Amino acid sequence: SAKAGYYLYTKYSDTYCNTGTNRMLYRKAVVCPAGYYCPGGSVPQCSTGTHNNEWGRTICPAGKYCTAGVSAGTNCPAGTYRSSTGGTAASSCTRCVGNATTSSTGQTSVSACICKAGYGGNAASTSGSCTACTTGHFKQSNGNTSCSTASVGYYVSTLAATSQSACTSWRANTTTTGTGSTSTSACVCKGGYRLNSTTCTACATGTYKSSASNATSCTAASVGYYVSTTAATSQSACTSWRANTTTTGTGSTSTSACVCKGGYRLNSTTCTACATGTYKSSASNATSCTAAGVGYYVSTTGATSQSACTSWRANTTTTGTGSTSTSSCLCKAGYLLNGSTCSACGTGTYKSAISNATSCTAASVGYYVSTT
Repeated sequence: SAKAGYYLYTKYSDTYCNTGTNRMLYRKAVVCPAGYYCPGGSVPQCSTGTHNNEWGRTICPAGKYCTAGVSAGTNCPAGTYRSSTGGTAASSCTRCVGNATTSSTGQTSVSACICKAGYGGNAASTSGSCTACTTGHFKQSNGNTSCSTASVGYYVSTLAATSQSACTSWRANTTTTGTGSTSTSACVCKGGYRLNSTTCTACATGTYKSSASNATSCTAASVGYYVSTTAATSQSACTSWRANTTTTGTGSTSTSACVCKGGYRLNSTTCTACATGTYKSSASNATSCTAAGVGYYVSTTGATSQSACTSWRANTTTTGTGSTSTSSCLCKAGYLLNGSTCSACGTGTYKSAISNATSCTAASVGYYVSTT
């Protein structure tokens, strides 16, 4: 037998076999040379076959190196590999390209080389390369992949970074407007927050801020809208709560500010359109609409104003309120209907009532009319 780290050399003869042990006999034991490993142990029995002039040493396998006198090879270190057998020292292992490593020791091929965290590229060939991630980019783990861009709300201010930094770790309620940010200068107050000196402060109720920026003020809710929460990024429409509603001003904070718009009256919990002949000029929760005045008419529902008869035909009026069309517009007193025109009564005649009479009345005996 041979002890670990040695091998047996120079057998007695090709045919000599110890009759007691049935094993081949050798003349001497020799220290295992570099490039080989010698595990030691008992010599095989002669019956297993013809033996070489030596026994007990094996060439160092790929992925390992063997110094002199070892019983087993040592794995090539991480970041190196050896593709052939017979390595004699750690220097026999080939180093991966710069900024690369391997997932474990004892690698046998360049294909095991991977770029380190913080470096992007492909190290799995002798012509490969691993380049430091630029600012605004990072790579968390080892691998032959490209660097990742800093996400929205994050930044990377250093080269070869293995992680990204959150804006909120620098200042609360901040984010970025895009990816790939390189410093805290890209961190601005997020939607719903305004810059107040060095703090991002929540927008008050009645105001909102839709996007990320360092604006120092929030926007008041528009007419017809309200904002009931702090830190809002949008305003809510009154009409989403109740149809045909609006507000009478800006900055409303709740639905209590939402009232029936002009042309609509409050009918229990509904805003109902004003009927023809009536109108409502402004937003309120009034429960009734106003009748069209004498000389006016309203021909549509949901009206916010009345129309003057004289805008349709000169010298016309109505005989009462609540008129719904121009058919109620008649020639006023002192005017007769002449085709499609209301013409003044001539001197010596008069017309006392509102009507579309086509003639005027002559002055009676004992009376006169001196004007048209």
